[in-house]
Amino acid sequence: MDVFSLVVLVLSFASIAVLGYVQFRGPGGHQDEDDQRAFFDEHGRWPDEPEDAAVRRPGGYGGVDDLPGRDR
Repeated sequence: MDVFSLVVLVLSFASIAVLGYVQFRGPGGHQDEDDQRAFFDEHGRWPDEPEDAAVRRPGGYGGVDDLPGRDR
């Protein structure tokens, strides 16, 4: 077995290990983004923005126009 074949073999096993790791992790990294989008849908602003950053959207959006203290 020459050196080139050995390198290809090691890289093949390494790539299989990386793909297995990524597959094992699954979509867990998207949970935070989904939670932030749900917060935006409910409040009309992103979680890291101040409360007065919510803007009124024509036709309403996620109940943002129904928040107490909002002008209609």
